[in-house]
Amino acid sequence: MTDPDVLIAGETLIDLFPTTTGPLADAETFDRRAGGAPANLAVAMTRLGTAPYLWTRLGADPFGEHLADVLETQGVPDRFVEVDADRKTAHTLVGDDPAADQSFVFYKEGTATMAMEPGTVPDETLANLEWVHFGGVMLCEAPVRTAMLDLAERAQAQDCTVSFDPNTREDLWPDPADLEPTMRRALELADVVKAAGARTCRRRQDRSRGSLGSAGDDRPGHRVGRRGTARVRPAHGVPYPRR
Repeated sequence: MTDPDVLIAGETLIDLFPTTTGPLADAETFDRRAGGAPANLAVAMTRLGTAPYLWTRLGADPFGEHLADVLETQGVPDRFVEVDADRKTAHTLVGDDPAADQSFVFYKEGTATMAMEPGTVPDETLANLEWVHFGGVMLCEAPVRTAMLDLAERAQAQDCTVSFDPNTREDLWPDPADLEPTMRRALELADVVKAAGARTCRRRQDRSRGSLGSAGDDRPGHRVGRRGTARVRPAHGVPYPRR
């Protein structure tokens, strides 16, 4: 079996969805689902026949056991799936109120999910990878913020293509003042950035450019929205309808 040439880093957690619509405060029962954008991406790639490494951290609790079982069942390699014997697994309440936007309430403080540490993925592994991907949720606090940026910096040094999903929310950040400089640093390290809604992004031709999508850059990025995904070039995009 060939070793993966992609590594995805970030959260694997439990999403709890109310079984009825309306405000979260009124919900009495919930459906449990495996979640976390990086874990979802790892599972999707595995289903498409290109299983990546997933670097994530689970608690030694029922939620963590369930998530480990899901990842194993889906065929995601477990080399960098860590289990923390002293911490619990993070979970999220996902609201579905027709009168408001979809809401999320994260329970992450002191969890294994946020306790990933720098240096876990060795340079020898990075040297054999083509892509490394990480997301914005894990940048909100230390030590996991340091772990993600360290990974991206070392992946860049090993000439990996680094991709970044700036998915985050200000209420996740214990100190909101950390948000802008941290996200700026992550964007500096990224070759490819995923952007949501009407925003677009383009792949930089080289790392010497001062900003994403600089003039003259004709490499494709992606735009993701309710109608699907589009490969974006400076003057046009070709839509891929959501399935």
